[in-house]
Amino acid sequence: MKRILTLLLLSAVLVNLCRADELRRYYLPMVCHTDSCITVNMADSTISQALEIRASLPKMTEREGNSDHRYSILFPLIQSDKTLEIRISPGTEAYNHSMEKQYLSIEAMMNQKDSSRTLFDRKIYKGVSFGRGANSMSVEWDNDGRFTLYAGERTLAEVGEFSIQNNSIDTSRPISIRNHGPLNIIDLIYAWTPDPAKELHTGIDVARLHKQLSEKDIVAPEGIWKYLDRDTDERYGRLGGTYLLGIRKADNGKDFDIIYLGGAKVFSDKWQPGMLKGKLIPTLFEGHYDLVWYDGKMQRMDSDISASMEQGVILTLNFPLYRSKLRFSKVIADN
Repeated sequence: MKRILTLLLLSAVLVNLCRADELRRYYLPMVCHTDSCITVNMADSTISQALEIRASLPKMTEREGNSDHRYSILFPLIQSDKTLEIRISPGTEAYNHSMEKQYLSIEAMMNQKDSSRTLFDRKIYKGVSFGRGANSMSVEWDNDGRFTLYAGERTLAEVGEFSIQNNSIDTSRPISIRNHGPLNIIDLIYAWTPDPAKELHTGIDVARLHKQLSEKDIVAPEGIWKYLDRDTDERYGRLGGTYLLGIRKADNGKDFDIIYLGGAKVFSDKWQPGMLKGKLIPTLFEGHYDLVWYDGKMQRMDSDISASMEQGVILTLNFPLYRSKLRFSKVIADN
């Protein structure tokens, strides 16, 4: 029978991941492994990712220090002779003594053939189940190489963080979970936030597009449009840039693609000429369009926004819920 955990992750790790619009989750069924390995494929082109495992070591035996029964989360690196390992082990201090104290050990190590370098080492003495009890362990990481660790028996609490070189995880290979001794995996959940910059790339030849849209006989709304002015309320929204836009007929022959050509001030390092900035969708009324718009942070907007054309030379983008309007003027081709 399959079981699905009501995500402890939702109350902690996903707070960060939910900054983006789209979040995808995979739930794997309960499994039980003995000295084996399971793998989880990673998504490509992401902003951040997270893995949560809820598991127990049902035959763990106590001894002084870390138990022989443990499991590890292994991340493949682009430098193929190295592996990032996050190891989870129950343990005991002053074993079989009046001062005996149990803990959960979480370590992060950079392994390379015959050597290992410790990046993180923490013992947790409260908020977790000791011995054979089940705990949740979550790892969140981003493209900057920053890893944040969470653990807990009932609720997740941040344990700490460490960093590795940015963009060094090899997403073409899977994450591995290996165990020493029987491991009862109750739930395994992988989540990621796609990188919107990748999804907005169109592959358009910008120089060719600019030449086509600068022809004298081009008919609005097609053409090159430059930022003119705005009427905005800073309490609800701020200007993402003084954009230069190209508008062309979409592949469906009905709508119009709005192509970013320059002028971004927000995420200026991510916006590249040729990326999709929005769409104009014609309505029954001439010169009026439904609007799809990707804001300065590349988040899609398509609810209660519109565009209108004045005399074929002024384009107004309306964002009534944000009490804002942006106006663009058509760049007239030279004779």
